[in-house]
Amino acid sequence: MKHLVPSFFAMLLLALLLLAGAGAAAPSAPPGAVSAACAEPLALYQAGQRRAAEPGLAACAEDPETGVEVLVALAVLTLDDGRVNDALAWGARAVADHPSAPDARYWYGRALLASGDLEAARSQWEQGLAVGAEHPGLLEGMARLLLEQGEEQPAYGLFTQLVRVTGGSPNVHKTLSRIAQKRALWRQALAHWADALSYGTPPAADLRSAVELGIMAGDTAYAVATGRETVRRDDSAASWAVLGEAYFAARRYRQAETALRTALTRDASQAASRFHLANTLELLGRHEEADAEFRRYVAGAPQDPIGHFNFALHLEGRSRLAEALLEASRACQLGPRVAEARLLKARLLERLGDDGRLLNELASMIADGVGNAAKLNAWRDDVQARRQREAALLAKGQVLLLHIALPDDDAANLVRGEIAAGVDFAALATSYSVGAAAATGGDIGWLDPRQMAEPLRSAVAALAPQQISPPVASGGLVHIFKRLR
Repeated sequence: MKHLVPSFFAMLLLALLLLAGAGAAAPSAPPGAVSAACAEPLALYQAGQRRAAEPGLAACAEDPETGVEVLVALAVLTLDDGRVNDALAWGARAVADHPSAPDARYWYGRALLASGDLEAARSQWEQGLAVGAEHPGLLEGMARLLLEQGEEQPAYGLFTQLVRVTGGSPNVHKTLSRIAQKRALWRQALAHWADALSYGTPPAADLRSAVELGIMAGDTAYAVATGRETVRRDDSAASWAVLGEAYFAARRYRQAETALRTALTRDASQAASRFHLANTLELLGRHEEADAEFRRYVAGAPQDPIGHFNFALHLEGRSRLAEALLEASRACQLGPRVAEARLLKARLLERLGDDGRLLNELASMIADGVGNAAKLNAWRDDVQARRQREAALLAKGQVLLLHIALPDDDAANLVRGEIAAGVDFAALATSYSVGAAAATGGDIGWLDPRQMAEPLRSAVAALAPQQISPPVASGGLVHIFKRLR
């Protein structure tokens, strides 16, 4: 028989199977099933005195009518001893002499697995399950082999059958959970993980995983309760961090802040805790504190696209559009398939009046298949149509303006400071302008500067697109203009 070169996984799978219950799967002889001469070495074998048992078992095997128990015991002994070729020989004979014995198929498959021949092992276990559908070793061995070969759904079914037959084990329940997680079946994954936790006292790491699964499954009550139990048992930064995430998911933001700050007190390098704290402070309306935490987070985790994306959202909410665009662009560089970041970047480009880059971004998203193609095409068409209309107005000498009217120089200096800090002009118009267009972000539409009175005419005529004028006193007010087009 031709054997494949053993893979790392094959060796790992064999080790897992040995740990998972070689003793439990070892054959036991029913009363009267073996001769008196073979009963003694089998008893030694079952008592764990394997080296003492082997000579007697080998002698028994010289009888062509030897029972399956003796042949399987010899396969087990030689396999445990690392004598794979001997184990293959004994396993092959056990299957040839007793083709309907599930134990023979199982241990021959184990020997084949140890030799690296996964396909032959799979064939033996498939045949074994056909005659012994409730054999624990066959169920687990076949399930793990299917996982290695990427067949998760049938593996899940076999593990589920194994739980019905044996009641399961922490390792099996965790494996079922991980399969469910890969398929985004979060409630199933949580149920399996909870089953794994029911065996004795679980380690803190397993409890933390349960909290995270509770969050993903939408069971925030379970996540919070398990998070509290986790910190009761393990007063570490990692445990406080998941409790903070559970409170955040449950929208209990003040408790989330307390837990997350506790995590950071214990370990200031907890990047995830800082990220959640920044978002928590944002939702609590403490924007300056949130800003500081976002900056610390992106400085500590500069390669995280979601961190830059959330920081960009925060900055957009604070009307700091130019800075928000920088963060959104960074998020897009790091995660070009993150559709939300690409859409945010496009929206910011539009708000900043950069139609050329906006059209390039929309075309790139359409080409990359990121986002809703129909909506992106409609957006692109609207921008192109608007640019054509604007071109006609520009040709007539008109410009598109935003306007802030202020009562005095002190107010003008305040607004200029905000502009210098990167705050959006339209947002400042809404907040500070006493002009009629304040409610629309200072939008006074398309005007011909030649029809304006001095000194406003000269101030506006000197502006390039996206440029902001210095304050201009006229009519008892101080005026600041931004030319959009």
